[in-house]
Amino acid sequence: MALNNNEAYLSRLSKLKNSDYRHIKFCEMLQEWSDSEENELIERVLIALVNCENLFPSVEDKIYFFEYALKKRSSKMVKLIEASGLDIHETRLDDGKSAVHYLAEVIYGINDVHTLDTKSKTLKVMEYFLENPCKNYCDKHGYTYLHAACMSGNATAVNLLLSQGVDVNIDSHKYSPLHIAAQYRHEEIVEILLINGADPNKQDVEKSTPLHALTRLCICQCTNGITFCDKRKPVDKIVQLLIKYGANVEARNRDGDSPLDLAVSRFDVQLVESLLKHGASLDNLNEDKMFSAEFTSTELKNYPLTLNIIEMMDLLKSAGYEMSLNTRLRMIKCWMRVRGNDTDHWIGDTDDLRQVLITF
Repeated sequence: MALNNNEAYLSRLSKLKNSDYRHIKFCEMLQEWSDSEENELIERVLIALVNCENLFPSVEDKIYFFEYALKKRSSKMVKLIEASGLDIHETRLDDGKSAVHYLAEVIYGINDVHTLDTKSKTLKVMEYFLENPCKNYCDKHGYTYLHAACMSGNATAVNLLLSQGVDVNIDSHKYSPLHIAAQYRHEEIVEILLINGADPNKQDVEKSTPLHALTRLCICQCTNGITFCDKRKPVDKIVQLLIKYGANVEARNRDGDSPLDLAVSRFDVQLVESLLKHGASLDNLNEDKMFSAEFTSTELKNYPLTLNIIEMMDLLKSAGYEMSLNTRLRMIKCWMRVRGNDTDHWIGDTDDLRQVLITF
């Protein structure tokens, strides 16, 4: 790498009068350095350049480079920006999010186009923020480091934050830590939270409980825009833990849906089987919503939904459930709707669907 002294690059960057272009050129330097082998001299040069007030006079310049490091999922860059004097834990992005909040949303595709290793890189950067947190940092959306640790499954950080006196039922964010741990199906985290007094019936902004949260989208971590995976993490132990600590299996959210209603509408066979095993009643199942769910492009690409429909109907039938004629017609419409988005090798055999219609 050509970077080897302050003066040469100070001179080069000083000649760039446009501050935006200067940002871009310095980011190119960061990328070149990040892709190279460790070099303490070059690192010291870069830190000196970041701190040069003639080049980058405000803290906003450092935040710009910090956001670039986050977008590149580079722990190496993040550490360098921190070494330049920026408090990476207290820094807030333009939308008021903390770095860990931004990274949490990236992991499951809310604001990112995935590359092959995006998720593993993102988790690695997030883990750097969660190493020995001295407090439960909170951003403008109420998202805290405890929420991030529950999302990433970092038991060490969860235990450390709780030992510092952080409220296990903290309600600063729209979802509680237990809701998040349940959604991402981290058994160990769910158990830690419940042991420390987390409320298994706490409602979020949608009046949903942690049992409802189990029905939310949680694509396998290996999934991205290039490769797909329909694996769902095991859920039975989490349901068992929540019920053990007093969760109401028939709780209703603001739309009147029970966890079973949502699980059936998402065709999550394992979750439905677990809910039924732990006391959910088929008598209260809302047929009107059974085939009304809208699926995201991510779900349509990853889950073999036509096969899931067949498996779900088999499960309900074996449990003694009888479906009305109108519901059967909605099932066919749903089948046709999702079938058009299934890849060829995931499309269930139409003979299987015919058999379900005949026998159900």
